[in-house]
Amino acid sequence: MAVQPKQWSVFVYMAGENDLSENGELDLREMKKVGSTDHVNIIVQFDRAGLGAKKSTRRLFIMRGNIRTIKSLGPTECGDPQVLQEFLSWGMQAYPAQHYAVILWNHGNGWGAENIYRAARKARLKVRAERKVKETPAILPEHRVSIIPERHLLKLLHGPLRRSLFRNTVAAAVKAKAISTDDDARDFLDSVELKRVFSRVVQRAGRPFDILGMDACLMNMIETAYQLRGTVQWCIGSEQTEPSDGWPYGQILSGLIRNPSMTPPDVASLIVDTYLTAYADSEPVTLSALNFGPNDQRLLELKDRIDRLSMTLVDACRTTSACQLVMAARHRAQWYENPAYVDLYHLCRLLADSPPGRRVNEAALGILEILNVPGPEGFILREGHKGWEMTGSHGVSVYFPEDYLSPLYATLDFAADTHWETFLATILKGIGRPVVRHPEHETLKTTAQALL
Repeated sequence: MAVQPKQWSVFVYMAGENDLSENGELDLREMKKVGSTDHVNIIVQFDRAGLGAKKSTRRLFIMRGNIRTIKSLGPTECGDPQVLQEFLSWGMQAYPAQHYAVILWNHGNGWGAENIYRAARKARLKVRAERKVKETPAILPEHRVSIIPERHLLKLLHGPLRRSLFRNTVAAAVKAKAISTDDDARDFLDSVELKRVFSRVVQRAGRPFDILGMDACLMNMIETAYQLRGTVQWCIGSEQTEPSDGWPYGQILSGLIRNPSMTPPDVASLIVDTYLTAYADSEPVTLSALNFGPNDQRLLELKDRIDRLSMTLVDACRTTSACQLVMAARHRAQWYENPAYVDLYHLCRLLADSPPGRRVNEAALGILEILNVPGPEGFILREGHKGWEMTGSHGVSVYFPEDYLSPLYATLDFAADTHWETFLATILKGIGRPVVRHPEHETLKTTAQALL
């Protein structure tokens, strides 16, 4: 007998095999206060930290006042993309609905995978110490190892603010090349693997997900959004890091339960508004919902206009003085916990008013035209931010490092389909910054691309 589809099925993938395990338990309690109904399914896969029997992954059906274990999977690796893929495919088959929302719950770092070089350096230094061999380091000095300043890096890697799902693609590449013997970089959500998982599930289901919510840090980037094209319609995430409490699941699910006939854009707006209400005005938080548009129309149009700006900037940055003018705008743009990420709107607003030239001004204004369209017709469906540190936020960020260009950026679809990477290499070279920061740059890039 076929299961009658409900109006909504909400799938929460809790990758809690880390320092957020207790936060996961708290979020489950919030969900239990609401519970599934005749119109809404709330399904969770929770991989919690622990030893022995406690280290178990469970699929849970959330009821009001109770949580029923649908299936115990035993120990799994929440960083394995296959585990997420199986959960989503199973969920859509077992709990069919008119609308599907997926929430990825864990740490995040935008598109980035920079920690792999720190891991490589640590591993090599260990080998050298064991062999007692004195040699020149093969990797650049520590201040060149990461785009993240030391104080920020420690906070991102070990602090309570960071909310990865996947063992990083490049971590696998480095392992294969015997550059690193550990897997430090698995604490990053890998955009390449994310695309692969969602593409496979959506292809089998024959339809995209209505909503993808990322209860994780730094994820609403144009690079991440572009990786997801064709698999989701509305994408919710933060430009900035999230507080350890994350999303207020009780309030969000209560709003959906009260009105299960809500449309996907209404639910996406509800999530953004409820999240912002949960934090004090002084808290530096951001959240936004991106509207990819029918057949990704809005996302693709924005990509094309960024490409146009990229080519214009490459042409403009023929001299050191022109590069410095563009960099002056970048220095003033809103940046985030990872300082290589800047708000796209704020950057383009500054470029539109900057002196590099009329063609740069016009190309930047072309991007603002899309980002300025409000509500369901615009690319930024809903956006909000709090705290004086976040006043330049408008909903989506872009990669724009000030010191050197990551060799891994070329593995992204956005880098392949636009000239943004070419612009970054041009301007960094123009101001005397290193574009290639790793002696095995080409080997790493080629190996990483081969794993896609």
